[in-house]
Amino acid sequence: MENTKNKWEEINFYKEKKGGELRLPAVSESQRRFFGMVLAYKRGELSLSDIDDPELRKRIKQASARMSEEEIRKYAKKTTKKK
Repeated sequence: MENTKNKWEEINFYKEKKGGELRLPAVSESQRRFFGMVLAYKRGELSLSDIDDPELRKRIKQASARMSEEEIRKYAKKTTKKK
């Protein structure tokens, strides 16, 4: 449970840093993981009863309702830095 809380703190930090909006693509592994869960929920591959944290369940449900599958995929996509 504590680990989940730290992930949300990190996501909220980036959200505040970007003026209340998360920018594409996700800037951290925890954001990609979150949007991966949102995508799985939207596709019916993940049930909210599988998630222990009630706050996380609430946020997954809200994000799924607000975003299209295409938008969620863009957030969940892992980008590679060119050297």
